[in-house]
Amino acid sequence: MGYATASVFALMYLDLQTNAPKLRYWILFLTGLLSGVFPLLNVINPTFAPTLYEWLFPLSFIYNLSLLLTGTYVWVKGFVYARFYVLGWFFIVSSMFVYIFLLVGIIEKNDFTQNVVYAGFAIEAVFFALALGDRLNQLKKEKKLVVNKNIALIESRNKLLAEQAFINAHLMRAPICRIMGLSNLLRLEVDGKTSLKLIKMIEESTDELDVLTGKISEILEKNGYYDDYEINFGEVKNNIQNELERVKILKK
Repeated sequence: MGYATASVFALMYLDLQTNAPKLRYWILFLTGLLSGVFPLLNVINPTFAPTLYEWLFPLSFIYNLSLLLTGTYVWVKGFVYARFYVLGWFFIVSSMFVYIFLLVGIIEKNDFTQNVVYAGFAIEAVFFALALGDRLNQLKKEKKLVVNKNIALIESRNKLLAEQAFINAHLMRAPICRIMGLSNLLRLEVDGKTSLKLIKMIEESTDELDVLTGKISEILEKNGYYDDYEINFGEVKNNIQNELERVKILKK
């Protein structure tokens, strides 16, 4: 169970599917052997236990070394949050080296060398806690950056809406007023029921547009919409007027 838990943590924390897909398959293979095949063989035929035990420590060492090298590889690739993870597994693998040296007689037996593996796992737990804290802090920073980016995008869109609202509520009123004046002149100049009916329809439409644009302007100014977004409406107006002048020149 411990191997499976360690593998899940490595896969998720280091994001091996993205950062090291080939090493991911290797870790899954070792996990399958240690967490699946070995226990299953032991249940099927208990006489395999001594042989399995002989292979367990070497495979466990290879497994732990593989996790250390995988973390180092991901760290070197630029995944900086692997640093505490690598340090944790470094102490585990180092403690296993010390234990191997103890078994082959290279170093003397004492309380430290006998319990060095436990010490390695204890230190690993500390560094893994630091790794999780480091990752959580980074996730908070990333979340803050995303929120700020979204706020900037919303403000940019709101400024654009404010410009559009200014055009609708102010610049459109001038041609509407001209149409209303022209329709009054036409009423004085033309005869016939049909012409008067058309003029009346024009007047009704322009009156409606006038009311709508006035209402838009009233709402925006009442709620301080223009003040919230420091837009140079004079520049917007000049740009539109210049464009209108250009169109008039082209039509001449």
